[in-house]
Amino acid sequence: SSCRPPRASRSAPPRWACVVTTVPQRKDTLLPLTLASIKAAGFPDPRLCVDGTDSGFNGFGLEVTYRAQQIRTHGNWILAAMELFIRNPHAARYGIFQDDFMVYRNCRQYLDACTYPAKGYWNLTTFDGRPGSSNEKVVDGKPTGWYEAANLMSPPGYQAGRGGVALGFDREALLTLLSSRHMA
Repeated sequence: SSCRPPRASRSAPPRWACVVTTVPQRKDTLLPLTLASIKAAGFPDPRLCVDGTDSGFNGFGLEVTYRAQQIRTHGNWILAAMELFIRNPHAARYGIFQDDFMVYRNCRQYLDACTYPAKGYWNLTTFDGRPGSSNEKVVDGKPTGWYEAANLMSPPGYQAGRGGVALGFDREALLTLLSSRHMA
């Protein structure tokens, strides 16, 4: 994907819908910082999808989905993505964030100026601290921009969305992901 410097545009920017997946342990620590950064980045108010409780998050002034019986990170992420689409079927872009990530100021403006990747999505992180990770090697010494993630698993070309704590999708990519056999 390429990106041009943000500039005045004659067309309206794409409509975004966002969600943050979280847990009770981060309510008073990382979550408030993440929410403040999402606001400063220019994204719309996200829905909170809280795993492992049935109350306590209404004080943020956001829409909240509670999952009283814990389903863990992967389950909460999949249900959050599905709910995000169901509640916002006509959005052009979707942001799915975890509760331990800081988004750069004006990030949305930057993304709105970028060409969306064909058959891809935006991963706003490069770091993957797992043993054998090579995502940081992909960008080492290269100019700022978008790069395809390292192939980390088989079959060849399979990238598995590692480091997916802040992802951006267009409508088609999110629909493809939600209907994929891999997600089920």
